[in-house]
Amino acid sequence: MASKTTKSTGAVVGVLVALLTVWYLAIYAKQPAPEQKLVEAPKQPPQLYCVLIRVTGEPRLEFLFNISQVGNEFHFDQVFLVEIWSTDKTVKQPPFPPWKFDANSDLSRLESEISVYDNSAAGSHMEKITLELYGYRPDKVSRGWIESGLKSVYYQNLSGQCQQKTPVTPVATKD
Repeated sequence: MASKTTKSTGAVVGVLVALLTVWYLAIYAKQPAPEQKLVEAPKQPPQLYCVLIRVTGEPRLEFLFNISQVGNEFHFDQVFLVEIWSTDKTVKQPPFPPWKFDANSDLSRLESEISVYDNSAAGSHMEKITLELYGYRPDKVSRGWIESGLKSVYYQNLSGQCQQKTPVTPVATKD
């Protein structure tokens, strides 16, 4: 038979082991994290940034477009236009006219009409403006600048470059 001392020692050791186990679990054992709902941070939409230059090599215009895709159709929403004359810059803000995207094999076009002031009784008239983008695909990312050109009577024909850093992700449509 076990002595009284052995029983007391066994009880003390048992209590110590239980306390150590509780302490270890409280400090080192990871509790399962409560289920969290992940909310995606709002992203800035893909953007097309264009700089068009004069014959002298100085910047003349800067365009910035937000790009989205619904189904197979790309939408270009103009964010701003900067007109540059020497050291003067004029930043034009929305509303801007809608732009229509037309993609051919190597030449893509953004087309719109702008209101141009004149000396007529109406004070202005509409003129077509076309931004040509060589080898441009909105759903692909270009590593650098792509060649572009502006066809406009008002701004004159300008050459330049455009850049898009992130590809466009299509948005599903409801049928």
